[in-house]
Amino acid sequence: VKCWGDNGNGELGDDSGTNQDTPVDVVGMGPGAALVPGRTIFSTAALPAGTHAIRARYDGDANNAGSASGLLAHVVFKGDTTSRIKVRPKKPKTGKVARVTVVIAAVAPAVGRPDGKVVVKDGRKKLGKFKVKNGKAGIKLRDVKVGKHKIKATYLGGANWKGSSAKMTFTAQ
Repeated sequence: VKCWGDNGNGELGDDSGTNQDTPVDVVGMGPGAALVPGRTIFSTAALPAGTHAIRARYDGDANNAGSASGLLAHVVFKGDTTSRIKVRPKKPKTGKVARVTVVIAAVAPAVGRPDGKVVVKDGRKKLGKFKVKNGKAGIKLRDVKVGKHKIKATYLGGANWKGSSAKMTFTAQ
C-alpha cells in the first residue's frame, strides 16, 4: 500500500512525518494486505471559537480490527463582523424620540447572528453599552436635541465574533 501528500501529523503511515510528493510504502502494510474501502465525512457548525481535539475511530467489525487516528488539533477562528446603524424616523424631530438600531452581521464564511455588547456614542457623549441579541441592539434617544448628531457604534465582539464599528450622522430639526 502506498500513500503521498501532507504528512505533518503522520497521516501517511510511513513513520516519517515528512510530506511526500511521490508514493511511499505504508509501514505494516506489506504484500497481500487487504484494503478496506471506505470514507467518513464529519461536518458541524456547532464548534465555538478555539482549539478542538478531533480523533477518528473505527470500532471494527467481524472481519476488520478497530483502529483510531492520532489527535488532530482543529482551530476555529472568531468570525468577522460588519456593523451598520439605522435611525428611525430618518429625520428625527427635536424633542421627540429617535430609535437607533445597530445591526451586527456575520461576514462569510462565518454564519450566525453575533451576540455580545456594543458601545454607542453621540459625538463624545457615551450613550451606553447595550446588549446585542440575534445580531441587533436597539436604543431609544429621548428628547432629541436640535442639530447634528454623529452616532458611532463599536461592537466589542463576542465569544465567537470579532469586533467592528460603524458611524452615521443625522440632523434633528
